[in-house]
Amino acid sequence: MRINRRLFTLTHGVRRQIAGTVVLGLLMRGTYIGQSILVAVGGACIFSGAAWSTLIPIVLWILALNNGWLSLHLLRNCLTKCSFTLTLFEERLLIMLSSTTNDHVPC
Repeated sequence: MRINRRLFTLTHGVRRQIAGTVVLGLLMRGTYIGQSILVAVGGACIFSGAAWSTLIPIVLWILALNNGWLSLHLLRNCLTKCSFTLTLFEERLLIMLSSTTNDHVPC
């Protein structure tokens, strides 16, 4: 994979934000995987006739992962949508693209 130098210079002010958003996205995917595993274990417990005392911790862990996902989702949205620097990045990118193609880029 090759990194475009001009594009890399445009991301100077938002690199940490982009990296943080990627890390949060990966953590969110981890909660999906954890929830899926716990649902499978809970289903196996139900079909094997396990007692309710074994199902309650599994359900509580599923709820905890769901709350963790919601918190990460809200934090990611705050980083991406509430930030003014990302908008500046998009404007710089549009200016760069319009100067290279000599076409008018509609906003």
